[in-house]
Amino acid sequence: TAAAAAASESDMEESYSSAREEEEDPDDAVDEGVEEGEEPVMDTLVDADNGFNNLSRLAMLWEVRHEWPVGAIFTYNCYRHEIRSICREPGHPPRIILSKEGVIQGDPLGMLLYGVALLPLAKELRKVAPTVLQPWFADDLLFQGGASQNASAFVVLQRVGPSVGYFPSPPKTICVCPRRHERRAKKIFADAGFEPIFTRGARYVGGFVGSAAMEERWARRKVEDWVYGVGELAKVCKRFPQEAYFGLTLSLQAEWQYYCRCSPRAGALLQPVEEAICREFLPALFQQEEPLEPEFRRLLANGVKQGGLAIRNPCEGAARLHQSSLEATELLVHSLVNAVPLDSVGHKSRVRKASAAARKERVAAEKELIVGMGEAMGPKVKKRLERMERTGSWLTNCPNRFDGTDLAGEEFFDNILLRYGKRPKGLCDRCDGCGENFSVQHALSCKCGGLVGIRHDDAGEEFADMCRLALSDSRVGIEPHIFYGPDVRASQRQEAGNEDELGDEARGDISAHGFWKRNRTTIFDVCITDADARCYGNTSSEKVVEQHAKRKKDKYLEACRERRRDFTPLVYTVDGFAAKETRAAERRLACLLASKWDRPYSEMVNYVRTRMSLAIIRTNTLLLRGSRVSSRRRFGARDGVGAAVVDVVRDN
Repeated sequence: TAAAAAASESDMEESYSSAREEEEDPDDAVDEGVEEGEEPVMDTLVDADNGFNNLSRLAMLWEVRHEWPVGAIFTYNCYRHEIRSICREPGHPPRIILSKEGVIQGDPLGMLLYGVALLPLAKELRKVAPTVLQPWFADDLLFQGGASQNASAFVVLQRVGPSVGYFPSPPKTICVCPRRHERRAKKIFADAGFEPIFTRGARYVGGFVGSAAMEERWARRKVEDWVYGVGELAKVCKRFPQEAYFGLTLSLQAEWQYYCRCSPRAGALLQPVEEAICREFLPALFQQEEPLEPEFRRLLANGVKQGGLAIRNPCEGAARLHQSSLEATELLVHSLVNAVPLDSVGHKSRVRKASAAARKERVAAEKELIVGMGEAMGPKVKKRLERMERTGSWLTNCPNRFDGTDLAGEEFFDNILLRYGKRPKGLCDRCDGCGENFSVQHALSCKCGGLVGIRHDDAGEEFADMCRLALSDSRVGIEPHIFYGPDVRASQRQEAGNEDELGDEARGDISAHGFWKRNRTTIFDVCITDADARCYGNTSSEKVVEQHAKRKKDKYLEACRERRRDFTPLVYTVDGFAAKETRAAERRLACLLASKWDRPYSEMVNYVRTRMSLAIIRTNTLLLRGSRVSSRRRFGARDGVGAAVVDVVRDN
């Protein structure tokens, strides 16, 4: 895990400052328990001055040609010329600075080329100090071994390193060793000609090496920063809940999860972070003053597909993260410790297997929690939990105004509360359209004011817009005729059971030519229903949407087939749960988009599902808070245009 991420410059400065503090480990004592002639075992952390910029480009090209012939031509074409850096000043000609050394930071091959260029240096150090473990990560190098061997390796590093553009910085060099070995280790390094910083522990590429007491002191400062970050996100959550939620789950949470992978002691140190999440962030996310119930908090720690929000408990998940990291890096550690070539194919396979095993274990535990909660809290909650696996697309995409994935604060709050069966804040007591008691179920189904029609139209227009992207504008139509007037056969009226039900005209919502088959038009008809309504009782959500899909097909399928058309119902619940045929239509649309845009199919599936999910849940806020009072008014012609039209008709 020490080779997992590079330390930033600011973090390294933090390590240097903490290393200079004279903090003693209570478990250490100077020269106690040290036998005469005993070799001090220690870690030496080495950093280079401007490693990427100072690297010898000629040495890098030479080494790539011999060690990585496949990439030599591409590398040569990229780095055979000086890199031009243009600096412009108003009113002055541009200044051109030629960069003749180093690799470009930000280049996708930068890390790889830098590592290949340092191979001769690593081999030379291995010859001089074969017993010293030397893991490299970019320009961060660690020597682990006896003090005399570490000192010899550092002397060779200073002598040979500049030949390949690696300039070790003695002021930044940190030696981590027990206090009882410090006096002897200092003498060994002084005899070698330099004096590094000696300490009992230091930060190393995001983790920590040293004693448990020093790690606790270092982690305490990090935990304080994380607690402060959680508190700040809780303040942001009051106005921008979607941004605060993603800031926690995708950014801040990843920091302490990385620390959990590096250290087996992380779980016990992260309790203040969990307390800040429960005390500040989650109440702000659910718009309440008191902390959430413990059982509900455990549910929110689940993944989005397992009914939660992926706001993990840092204490409970630390052990699993560390164990999966150990399993994933087993071959890498074996290669470093035993100085044998790394089996890169086997290492990648081991990483995938460890990740899959950890994910499988986590999902199994989360499903067990959902089943237990469903059995304990009744069929209504169980029904909602079973539906959550396919209704969280809007929660897993980062808000972006350009992509249209951002939600207003009110929309995010309302749908988070609806997801867990809670009543949104600030709703009225009486429906302003029909005067009934204003419950959530009533708001999502009341047809007064036309808001239900707006929800229906928004979902249809969203699907039609994606069809236009996948096909073309001319191939997609709105409200196409399914049958009209004399085209209706008597058998169709008899099958319907009531002539008035079909009428003289029937229309779909969308038509798309070439959707399922070439030279064939598909008619789509949209239906959105509330699966938690009282009329459905304990009927499962899947049966509810399938019943609506069957009702649509019974009404229109035969008529479409007689006219060589396909018919597909688009049936959703108010939280985005789709029927089986609707999912198939989404996958087909994603396939068409992937073929046209040359993008991965899985990416397009997520794109389609997210857009449809957002289109549906946005209208929930409209139905909960929109006005149902009719705004129709009769106005006469105010500009004379209407009178002129009447005169023209009268003259004709």
